[in-house]
Amino acid sequence: MTDLLVRPASLSDLSAICAIEDDSFPSPYPRFLLQRLLQYHPETFLVAANEVDLLVGYCVCSINDRTAHLISIAVQRNHRKRGVAT
Repeated sequence: MTDLLVRPASLSDLSAICAIEDDSFPSPYPRFLLQRLLQYHPETFLVAANEVDLLVGYCVCSINDRTAHLISIAVQRNHRKRGVAT
């Protein structure tokens, strides 16, 4: 796997996040829900981007007091099993 940059997601990433979501799950989260998650969890909605800033994966979680909940994690099909989600 080439070097990846993990960074907070931005609104401009939403289309790429939706494409990964749609390709990854039989019942994907709709765009409006992913946008809402980005608004509610900006510090913990992360994307993995390759060297040309194309998104290859994302994750979002919520953190409250001493607990965390992984809401969703997905990796582009052609980048799976390469350590992106680790």
